[in-house]
Amino acid sequence: MQKGTVSMLNQLIITAVLMIPFIGCSKAYYGAMEKVGIHKRDILVDLGGRCQGRSI
Repeated sequence: MQKGTVSMLNQLIITAVLMIPFIGCSKAYYGAMEKVGIHKRDILVDLGGRCQGRSI
């Protein structure tokens, strides 16, 4: 393998490992919101409505 390929692979692995806690946090967040009566789809629709007016 070339040096650049190894470096990209390392970056990909590090990024994937760092994202794992955030995935768990979002599951906990949606689970807690479901318990108080706010469903995931309602949260996502609200977020989509906020983002519609913004340009990238």
